[in-house]
Amino acid sequence: MSSRASGRVATDPRISRRRQAVARLRRRRLVAQMTCVVALGALVWLLFASPLLALRRVQVVGARHTGPQDIAAAANLSGEENLLLLSTGEVARDAARLPWVARATVDRKLPGTIRVAIEERSPAVVVASDAARWLVGPRGHVLGPARGAALPVLADSGLGPLRPGERVEAPEVVAALDVLRALPARLRERVEAVFAPTQERITLSLRPTRPGPTRPGVLVRVGAAESLRAKASVLRALLRRMAAEGMTASYVDVRVPSSPALGPAPAPAGADSDPPPRPR
Repeated sequence: MSSRASGRVATDPRISRRRQAVARLRRRRLVAQMTCVVALGALVWLLFASPLLALRRVQVVGARHTGPQDIAAAANLSGEENLLLLSTGEVARDAARLPWVARATVDRKLPGTIRVAIEERSPAVVVASDAARWLVGPRGHVLGPARGAALPVLADSGLGPLRPGERVEAPEVVAALDVLRALPARLRERVEAVFAPTQERITLSLRPTRPGPTRPGVLVRVGAAESLRAKASVLRALLRRMAAEGMTASYVDVRVPSSPALGPAPAPAGADSDPPPRPR
């Protein structure tokens, strides 16, 4: 009996093979798509939910007074932080609020570390205030308590209580710091005390180059914090001349740098007629 008589039409073998191939291709594509979805889900979990990339360590470099625990506390970091979701910019800004930190940069180190590179401030003076002594940076930042620091003492500041992290903005203190920054490094190392009753009446007390009973220190009347480069240059020249010629003088007046003066020591501005107290 023919295929037409039986009511069925025979399928061309080539068409059948084609349909089977298409079906296999669809199954493969479906399996591939499902595999991609599963892999993507696993990757998302690995990156954002697994403990593999949890923050486990804060590494601090370039700092002597700031530790990992300080950074963690300032930035409110914990072991639950995901390293990829952590904002390094926010951590750097939080770190920069710490007293000793001038600048901070933060990088990620996979799998679980952030590296905080810090540039710390240097203390410039010891400020005696409210029965306490504080290290203060060259721009007025209060760094912390002073313990045996060999730095100039800003006497009788009258600032009241200070706190680490705040910035002193009293005009007389700002002017005194400006004067210190303008001095050459070797000359600045000789400053043992600063008197700044007002911003126009700044006086420095210099220790002698060779300490001894016959070599007293020198008072330097600077006046206002203006023309500081000229004043520093004249002061250095006068001190060199005094040393070369064996001259002794109790005070040097460079308030007018074009007309400096030498003479016996007056009472320092804002102090009694007695010699200024040496820092302990």
